[in-house]
Amino acid sequence: MTARREVLRLGLGAVALAGAPRRARAGALPAIRVDQLGYRPGDRKLALVAASPSAFAVREATGGRVVLEGAALALGARDRGADERVAVLDLSALTAPGQYVVTAPGAVPSPPFRIAEDVYADPLRTVLASFGFQRCGAAVGGGLPWSHAPCHLDDAAPWGGGARRDATGGWHDAGDYGKYVPPAALTLWHLAALQEPPRRASPALLAEMRWELDWLVRMQRDDGAVHHKVGPARWTADRPPDRDPERRYLFGVSSAATAGFTAVAAQAARLFEAADPAYARRLLERAEAGWRWLLRQPGNVPPGGFENPPGVDGSGAYGDRDDGDERFWAAVELWRATGDARYRPAVLAALARGGAFEAPASWENVRPVAALSLLASGSPLRGEARARLAAELLAWASGLGGLVGGGGYRVALRPDEYYWGSNGLALERAVALLAAHRETGRGEFRDWALDQLHYVLGRNALGKSFVTGLGADPPRRPYHQPSLTNPRGVVVPGLVVGGPNAASARLKGAPPARAYRDDDRLYEVNEPSIYWTAALAHVLAAVQPDSAGARS
Repeated sequence: MTARREVLRLGLGAVALAGAPRRARAGALPAIRVDQLGYRPGDRKLALVAASPSAFAVREATGGRVVLEGAALALGARDRGADERVAVLDLSALTAPGQYVVTAPGAVPSPPFRIAEDVYADPLRTVLASFGFQRCGAAVGGGLPWSHAPCHLDDAAPWGGGARRDATGGWHDAGDYGKYVPPAALTLWHLAALQEPPRRASPALLAEMRWELDWLVRMQRDDGAVHHKVGPARWTADRPPDRDPERRYLFGVSSAATAGFTAVAAQAARLFEAADPAYARRLLERAEAGWRWLLRQPGNVPPGGFENPPGVDGSGAYGDRDDGDERFWAAVELWRATGDARYRPAVLAALARGGAFEAPASWENVRPVAALSLLASGSPLRGEARARLAAELLAWASGLGGLVGGGGYRVALRPDEYYWGSNGLALERAVALLAAHRETGRGEFRDWALDQLHYVLGRNALGKSFVTGLGADPPRRPYHQPSLTNPRGVVVPGLVVGGPNAASARLKGAPPARAYRDDDRLYEVNEPSIYWTAALAHVLAAVQPDSAGARS
């Protein structure tokens, strides 16, 4: 059955709402996998299929006229994540704009895809618009099918008692309604970084970021410390955001939250300096207050990292046993924002330990994020220290090429890295690969980054776009409470779900790259998160001209 598609115009772009998925036939042939959005004309364009066809053809989606024919490359090495061998169909010679499908003997044709210079422009706008739909404490949607009245206007009662603090605003972090500082910090870094020079800032995106930044400022105490999170004590049931009955609490401060806030407040101060100098000054003042508190508290606060108090199971902990990477990041962004040499020793001491790119970037490990900020345009890091850090990035990126090229689906994930949020890991690696491309101009780094984008948008073992509302087969049942409680059954578009997770007890036995099901009960594979979505926005903005990117 052909999916019904309806297009709605939003303030930041166009959203495609997919209807019912096509039903697979019993004993179906292997299907040709492509990026379901498409490719830019000058980019490498590979389709993948778990079969060994002798030839392939690219046809116009309307009419079926053949525009390109070619020989399939021989089956490559077995993809260890998917446990299958994959053949490559190279479509790169096709550069004419249009909509196409790929066909091959003994294989199910690919979904339709576009070739166009602006193929990622509307998807980027859709992804950026999703942050507005995650707003807490405001009416959302403006008449769209996922509209709702203001929610959570009573945030939040202090856990353990005491004077109430205004903690309204911000974004719901994921599929439920918790609000957490560590993932918020990583999210804002991505949204700020995609507007760094030489790109231009987007007034609409700055306004959206301000909604989250204002919430973060409310989470900061007068002494500079930052509360870790807002959320309920217990889990009850799925509810629309404006009908959530649970009492919500403001939990204690943590050094990881304080350092993450300090970093993004300093970074945002630079970004807002031209648009709103007074607001930029306020952010920088709050960042410096956070730094002073961190200096007075040299150890991890609380010891061992934040944990949920006894009796609290209604929201995640986002605890971090090591806040050294957040402190490093805070020093980096304050040094960049102020140029003040007093932050330099902390930065150089952290760099001297090396290993900036050893572990994947995540809300828990922002060391790679700090390092990428030091290599960005306008960084005060110079000379030998910068050269060493750049060499570290390039060595890591070059090594990643073996992982991409050695896997049939060209995703930068080892079989043991299909864990909770594997899509986010692939996108974070794309961000770093694009930084390596900027550093060197070497095209292979950009190609490998694009491979991660193509994977998330459908060129994977499942033939699934992992972004709601985008592609021929997006998630239709994400674990996202505003979507699954929607009376019209409409999914909020532009959200990245976590993706295959071999640790899911309910998907045991599946190869790691196939440990996914589009099911709103499987939150461990099908819940979205703002920081994964922000990483996708960062990649989409970085692989296209500024005129099609972050500007509204």
